[in-house]
Amino acid sequence: MIVRTRPMLLLAAYGLALLIPTTPTRADIRYTLTDLGTLGGASSSAGAINAAGQVVGVAQTASGENRAFLYDNGTMTALGPLGGGPIAVNGINNDGRIVGWSAPHWNESPNAFLYDHGTITEFDTFRAGPGGAYGINNAGRIVGGAVASGNGMEHAFVYDHDDGTVIDLGTLGGLYSYAFGINNAGVVVGIAETAIRAMHAFLYGNGVMTDLGTLGGDYSTANGVNDAGKVVGVADTADGARRAFLYDNGTMLDLGTLGGDYSDANGINAAGWVVGSARTASSAIHAFLYDGLMMIDLNDLIDSDLGWTLRDARAINDRGQIVGSGTNALGQQRAFLLTPDAAPIAAAPEPSTVVLMGGLGLTGLACRALRRRGRTPR
Repeated sequence: MIVRTRPMLLLAAYGLALLIPTTPTRADIRYTLTDLGTLGGASSSAGAINAAGQVVGVAQTASGENRAFLYDNGTMTALGPLGGGPIAVNGINNDGRIVGWSAPHWNESPNAFLYDHGTITEFDTFRAGPGGAYGINNAGRIVGGAVASGNGMEHAFVYDHDDGTVIDLGTLGGLYSYAFGINNAGVVVGIAETAIRAMHAFLYGNGVMTDLGTLGGDYSTANGVNDAGKVVGVADTADGARRAFLYDNGTMLDLGTLGGDYSDANGINAAGWVVGSARTASSAIHAFLYDGLMMIDLNDLIDSDLGWTLRDARAINDRGQIVGSGTNALGQQRAFLLTPDAAPIAAAPEPSTVVLMGGLGLTGLACRALRRRGRTPR
């Protein structure tokens, strides 16, 4: 039997096909890798990127000192005298304001700093002791952690350098807290101690700090938040594994790994794409991209002939550019910039999520969180 399809039905089907959006698939996205170089030394690492593609981080000089840098239009520039001792550069907003923490010598405590177009301001937020800055939004509000007056414990803060206003965000009932990210609506995320001495990820908005819980274990920390309020970080599972998570509207999704037993999410953009690092089946640590559907090894999305191993992705902007650190063909640790050959697309609907569950107590040293968020070249 010959079946004849009516022309109008064909036209209707064709019209419906035109209405189905065509977007790049994971296999379509490839990245161009840029080695950001150093300040004359052997190593560098990138910490953050803004919408214009300006990158900040830490690089070694020819004398082996670690210095803050700004990479812009192909040029790496040292940020004044910042560095010499411990240093981390953690954030840059779209106005080019940069934040982090530094100390002039290794035997001195670091202080938070703001670098504003050539002017460096080191600030003692609570006028009580040292601290560090970890993020800045486009309004110029800075977040971090510093010793709070009155109790000598380190608390998360929001600091507005323009008017000098400081908000102590408090804790989740314990002694410590640190803020690692802030979006343009002023929502803050980080880590705080609970009343039972567990360290949990938090979200702070409208004057309220909310415990985001864990993936069934005892520990979690939130590292980044986008303007839609989606939060990324790392949390322990019930069986003791540590996994990258994406938190949205009261649920926490385990993003999985690259075949190993560990992952950690560091940054998220407006499209909901997440970057971080994860262990592979061969126990190597590789940088990953989570595109709303699955976790992808970023090493699979660059030219393998370059000889690079991308180990840690720290941030992603809304153009899909990714920064982090890896090992080049000579075995040197270098900051990298990945530029996609296609713009990021909106994240697909999330698969089934894991409902937030509170964990039992874990007594954590909060300074470990500071060290994890403020790595310098090794």
